[in-house]
Amino acid sequence: MNIFSRNKDKLDESKRMPWWGDSSKPPSRSHGDATEQLLDKSNQSLQSWIKREREREVT
Repeated sequence: MNIFSRNKDKLDESKRMPWWGDSSKPPSRSHGDATEQLLDKSNQSLQSWIKREREREVT
């Protein structure tokens, strides 16, 4: 069996099912919060980096 067809099956499966596996119960809030906090953190550092870069271009 070739590796690509196996991976394709996995992709189709993940489309059918929500990422947390069981559609009857959503993921726990704390899990979502942790992910959101991580995203917020990386967004903030990215924004401050962009700001620094822009200021460097101006001067």
